[in-house]
Formats: sequence, structure tokens, C-alpha cells
Amino acid sequence: MLRRKLFLVLLGNDKHGKGHIIRPLVTLMEPHLEKPPKGRRRLQLRPGCLVDSYIFIRSYQEYEQPDYGDDIGRCLDANDADWRQRDLLLMPSHIELNHLGAMIDIAHAAGFSAVVAYILMSHGEIANYGGALQLNWDERWEIWNFTNQNFWEVQCSSIGNSLMWRIFRWICS
Repeated sequence: MLRRKLFLVLLGNDKHGKGHIIRPLVTLMEPHLEKPPKGRRRLQLRPGCLVDSYIFIRSYQEYEQPDYGDDIGRCLDANDADWRQRDLLLMPSHIELNHLGAMIDIAHAAGFSAVVAYILMSHGEIANYGGALQLNWDERWEIWNFTNQNFWEVQCSSIGNSLMWRIFRWICS
């Protein structure tokens, strides 16, 4: 079986639903966790496709930057010394070009494809991502998360499930 290594950056500033979108991926193997912590996970959707992953739940800028500054590599090494052997690294981020450039460089140096999944909450918001989308990503995935306050959790969960299937198709092709 051919496998691809995926360094996925879920991109969007505050209140875009990144954590809510990630939750279905984490709760796939740990449904008892209401607020899952970051960490290593072995995910399986179908026989023969076990995905060894490390998943950050919250944006780098919110939770990791206070400890690691702009050093993405030191953050990865401190959180998971074996991250280079994983199939999937999922790291949410705000639109910070220096961090995104470092994520891409680190991903490529470790043999990962660097993919950005950017979240749009309105049609006009694409302009906010301009510089970030021009970086050297291997692929760009667009996620529409138009705000519907009445169904926010359901909407984000549905997006997360779609993203989960896309990740599995990417890795277990």
C-alpha cells in the first residue's frame, strides 16, 4: 500500500471553529473525551488503514507560542520526539506568515506534504488569506464554515467528519 505523510495546517483566526472541526477526528478513537487534549493518536476508519498521528487541538499562537516563541521545530520536538515518523501532523494556526513558512519548511524537511486547509466564514474573507495561500503549500483545501449560530456544533462536526475522510483518503490511497 502506498502511503503519504501529511502535515496539515488548519488555518483561520479566532472564532473560525478550528477546535470544533478537529474534535471528530480525535473522538473517533476516544469518544468518551468531551474536550480532548493534544497528543498522539492511532486512528482507524477501515481495516488496513491505521494512521499514526499527533494532533494539536488549539492554534499554535494560542497555546504553543508562549512556550516556544517562533521555533516550530522545538515545539514539535518537545511535544512528540517521534513526530517525524508519524503519518499525520495536524497543527491549527492563525494567519501568521512567519509561522506558516516555518511549518512548511519543517514539514518538507521531514518528508511530509504540507497542506493548508483554510476556513472561510464569508465570501469576502478570502482576501485575509492572500499571503498565506501564496506560500509553498503542496495543496490548498478550502473549508466553508458560514456561521449558523443555531447549529454551530453540528455544522463544525459535519465539516470535521468530511475533513477526516479526506485525510484518510490522502494517507491511505
